[in-house]
Amino acid sequence: MTSKKKQFVREHDDLKVLGLPYLKGQDNRKFTMYFYLQDAKDGLPSLLQKIGSASDFFDRHIPRQKVQLEQFLLPILVGAYFVCPSLCE
Repeated sequence: MTSKKKQFVREHDDLKVLGLPYLKGQDNRKFTMYFYLQDAKDGLPSLLQKIGSASDFFDRHIPRQKVQLEQFLLPILVGAYFVCPSLCE
């Protein structure tokens, strides 16, 4: 995926977080899907460890505002892992 529009992106020491808002229909609620992209090639185990050890991990890493990027490239994801925040408590 590529785009030149402003994006919900936040960069941290070892990962980047991308927020993609869902298009809303008649419902006034807003939903966003977040991608946590590790810098390390096999960084999923360490990311899951960080998520499980900090109850406020998601609150501290969510991008709050859109930023302009020169280039925005989202890698093709071969496998997908889903973590429910309630399981990390």
